[in-house]
Amino acid sequence: MKKWGMILAALTMSTSAFAAPSYSFDVEYFETLNKQKVISEDYIKWEQFAPGNAGYSEAVNIHPTDPNTLFNSPDMGNHYVSHDQGNKFLSMDDVDQSIEFNSNPSIFHGLDFSRQDADFGIAGGSGLWVTHNRGDNWSYMPGVGGRLGAVAVDPTDDNIWYAGTGRFWNIKKNYTTHMKPHGVEPALMSGLYKTSNKGAKWGRLSNTQIPDEAEFSQILVNPFNPLEVYAGTSYGLYKSVDAGKTFIKLDINMDKEINDSSDLVRDVQMYVDEKNQNISLVAISQIRYFLDGEARSIGQTGGIVRSDDGGATWIDITGDMGFNLQEAHDATMAATGNNYVKSWFYSFVGKYFNGMPEFPDAKNNGAMAAAITKKYPNLPTNYIPNFDRIAIDPTNPDKIYVSHNPTHGASLRMGDVWTTDDGGAHWYVATRTGRGWIDASEYWAESGKVAADADLTKPNVTYHHAGEAYYYDEIYTTQGARDLDIGPDGTVYVMFRSLVKSTDGGATWEQIDVKYREDGSMTGTGGSNMPGGVIVTDPRDPSLMYLGTDENGTFKVVDKGAADAPAYIKHLANSPAAPAGIAISPDDINTMYMTILRQHGKGEVFRSTDAGENWSSISKVYSVSNIYDMSPGVFIIDPNDANTMYFTVSSDRIHESANSINKETAHRGVWKSTDGGYNWVQKNVGLPTDASPYELVFDPSDSNILYTGMLLSQEAITAVDGKAGVGMYVSYDGAESWELMKGLPKEVEQVNDITFDSDGNLYIAAGWKDRSQDSGGVWVRKAGASVWQKIFELPNVTRIDFDKNHLNRLIVLTRPSSTNSKKVLNNGIYISENYGNTWKKVNMGVGNPTKVYDVEFDSEDPQIVWLSHHAGGYYKGYIEELDEAFYKFD
Repeated sequence: MKKWGMILAALTMSTSAFAAPSYSFDVEYFETLNKQKVISEDYIKWEQFAPGNAGYSEAVNIHPTDPNTLFNSPDMGNHYVSHDQGNKFLSMDDVDQSIEFNSNPSIFHGLDFSRQDADFGIAGGSGLWVTHNRGDNWSYMPGVGGRLGAVAVDPTDDNIWYAGTGRFWNIKKNYTTHMKPHGVEPALMSGLYKTSNKGAKWGRLSNTQIPDEAEFSQILVNPFNPLEVYAGTSYGLYKSVDAGKTFIKLDINMDKEINDSSDLVRDVQMYVDEKNQNISLVAISQIRYFLDGEARSIGQTGGIVRSDDGGATWIDITGDMGFNLQEAHDATMAATGNNYVKSWFYSFVGKYFNGMPEFPDAKNNGAMAAAITKKYPNLPTNYIPNFDRIAIDPTNPDKIYVSHNPTHGASLRMGDVWTTDDGGAHWYVATRTGRGWIDASEYWAESGKVAADADLTKPNVTYHHAGEAYYYDEIYTTQGARDLDIGPDGTVYVMFRSLVKSTDGGATWEQIDVKYREDGSMTGTGGSNMPGGVIVTDPRDPSLMYLGTDENGTFKVVDKGAADAPAYIKHLANSPAAPAGIAISPDDINTMYMTILRQHGKGEVFRSTDAGENWSSISKVYSVSNIYDMSPGVFIIDPNDANTMYFTVSSDRIHESANSINKETAHRGVWKSTDGGYNWVQKNVGLPTDASPYELVFDPSDSNILYTGMLLSQEAITAVDGKAGVGMYVSYDGAESWELMKGLPKEVEQVNDITFDSDGNLYIAAGWKDRSQDSGGVWVRKAGASVWQKIFELPNVTRIDFDKNHLNRLIVLTRPSSTNSKKVLNNGIYISENYGNTWKKVNMGVGNPTKVYDVEFDSEDPQIVWLSHHAGGYYKGYIEELDEAFYKFD
């Protein structure tokens, strides 16, 4: 994705400075690659430098006895462990794994460690996983399939473990509503399991009296009486006194009315009193909202409860928790002029009550919100959020935290985490995100809903780059607390779009995703969930590098770092959130253009005239209703005419982890502008009608000649009838018309990348999922020749790049080649120092190599390589000692 840099280098080099290449194909090596797992060589040391998280995660877990060890399993498919409370994260993934989705070690929603051996742990996500080195590495444990929501060990005997199934904790898909109090999309539940031999054999516990439909949220075992087991489920809290053989449902509400719809709990935790050999339970009695006709408002039941006698009796410790929303609305309106509180309240109410028979004409959340607003216009005076997480401080039983995720659940977007210092008599908001707390500080200082000594001149939560976009500038953050966890030392963690922790009882919260320098630049701590995208460089300034992302805008590298020192980056805060293609003007290095993948600005072209600091839309090229129904590909600008530019719209985002299909067809193809991006015309004459292009490059000798790489086209395959390759088209008239590239190897069906080196040698990367092995790989056609030579073979090669200063150096990216993950082998990164005659697999340090996106050799230092990753943001690769093959061509 560096086409302008490649073209300019080619056009300005009049005489080759490189030896004539000799290419070959290592048959034996590629036969091995396509048949068995090959272990990566320790040739490139990869270090992640993207901001931590920056995406979605609701699966943070703390080691129960080691306060320094914590785990994070984000949704994009990378998985991390830290052994120093988040100062540095390391990937737990097998760097040579092949499974793209539910890849090891999966998203952990349940995790526990032996109390006899702190290195031995079992975790549940997609199946069960086991570690024997405190989480550095995990291996699959057969015996329980599907999704796991809870795992627990007998604290007195680590032979005995319990595992509960279901996707209870997938709040994004399975939140609770009035009509569906057990979850809107429960799935993958198959009951409760137990092992008595450390997981060698698991058995399903039958006749437990827990409903078969139940999803499990927590399993707790009394360390002073291990026959006593508690199971939190979507149907309530159950207790066993016979080590899980039978259970009874606990009467959380103390009303003696127990049925499937009563006494529901969202979360439950245990406090262990070692001194007195007792336990206490704290739970969220599920918040249930109702329409209050008398008050013409919304009421609720539920709250926070506690039991000190094994669940026999419960006391309500909700205390003075709750917002007077009318007062909060009035104060916020007076201070900001913003209708935030009332607007977001009825927005969530519409979601929560969707499907209510009382309003048969309200067919969606918005219509339901409007209907309820009209009939129940009064804001509640003691509103309690729809809490879903609870944590009790292991060092202080009176210190309790609760949180809610209004972004993906059904709750008001205000006051993400609450806490109490006195066992529940008095509660206050612990995380003050957004400027409403500051603007309306006079009200909040007197409300009793913030700490008495709270500094209301600033937020008490710090973030990385997402702070400006999502937290500081909103009235009250709309992002929500996705997870809440506490360590054995009382350090508490909350996951927003950034992972934050508090060591002072929730008074302040510090992000642990990046490390900042005084100039404001940052480097990540190793736990990124950022969907990294295009890498953009320019030979006019070898130090210049832009990094595109999905959902996080654009970053600029401000310090590449010498040798293996970390790279530092700056977030271009005003960049559109989801850049697809980025190109730099040949006339002005500070002028840039961008297409948008999705979200704000979809279908538009943006321009910056100040090196990416500020952007404005200059044209609306097309419109689609669904943000996913578009796949802009490459954006290029004619090196001889800065007003002539092109971009592609593809049927598939071939470099993204989801490989999402663009169902909308009208706007696919090649688009061209001849007036600097203000007006655009489709240029598809001669291209297949059943597929579309992604890659697009100029011929280095003539910018009126363009080449495009096409996705799989049955129309084209049928037309050639096996007599020629397809997947690459050429235009000799500035994209006015296209024709199939003649002479392609017969095996080629889809071309994913096209690049010319400065000697005129042409490389293509080809392949796709579920096609033949020999249809994927890298081919090269030497300058002036007509014959193609294959130099690399795996079924789905998505990138080929060369070192602009050392043309003998090649690097390749491969992605999953089949929808059946068992058939996929050896994804990731390969480097050659000798024109592809030999290769090294170099994934060491890159978590989940199935998600590699873009790659580029450094423009100055041959020992540095750059990689973007759709589940880990960005990596810097350092070669401590270059292979001797490098020096043969140097």
